[in-house]
Amino acid sequence: MVARETNLVNAFETTLAAQLASGGSSMNLAADPGVDSPAYFVIDPDNDSNREVVLWSSGTDHTAATITRDIDSKHGTDPTHAAGTKVRLAVVKQHFDETHDAIQQGFVLEDGDGTEVTINPAVASGVYTAREVKFVEGGGIDIDWTDTDNGTDGDPYDLTFTVSVTASDIAAGTLVTQSETITSNDNDTTLPTSAAVKNYADAETATLTNKTIDADNNTVSNLEVDNIKAGTLVTESEGISSNDNDTTLPTSAAVKDFVDTTIAAQGFASIGLIIALS
Repeated sequence: MVARETNLVNAFETTLAAQLASGGSSMNLAADPGVDSPAYFVIDPDNDSNREVVLWSSGTDHTAATITRDIDSKHGTDPTHAAGTKVRLAVVKQHFDETHDAIQQGFVLEDGDGTEVTINPAVASGVYTAREVKFVEGGGIDIDWTDTDNGTDGDPYDLTFTVSVTASDIAAGTLVTQSETITSNDNDTTLPTSAAVKNYADAETATLTNKTIDADNNTVSNLEVDNIKAGTLVTESEGISSNDNDTTLPTSAAVKDFVDTTIAAQGFASIGLIIALS
């Protein structure tokens, strides 16, 4: 059998409008059953020796219904049915066989790489046993039913996937540790740990361009003469007199030279201290 839905109508009975010969494949019903194919009919239902179950397999015209003969395989040779023979649309064994086939057909689940698994009930001694599908947690994914009530369109069941990835869940070769260093993994396919980032930042130097450093909030240490920009520092040879402005800073030698030169120019080769006692 096949998993399909065949049509039924209650209490329909009619007769053949024309003979159905042995080997014939078209049935002419005297009345419209009110349904189209597919449908099962029993011809001559009250005659044990000549009873035949047929399937109206295709079409919508009950006067030229294409049929499959002797569905029960009861007759070696299809019997001939005369015009006027009773025909009944009844519930037959095949309806239940098809129902069971539909149930056992189940459904198919397919994973990301294309592997398919058919989920259908097990049958033993006529008893169906349901199958279960389990979503396996791991790799930082937690799976829980968060709503198991109602199951309607307005309030469906909720299966929640929560991703909480830790360093141990990241695949080897993707995580860059402190010992592996960021410098050795300059790419867009890896992720550094906090220690790796700190180690990289501590080891690196940076050039600041067009940045403002607030002296009230920062301390600059170990400044030496060679750290002062050229043109800002006035040396002894450059002379303070030649740099009479508020934009430069003199060295100690420049200050001494300026003071010594100025005093000498005033006629004091040396200055002595005279204390008069009276």
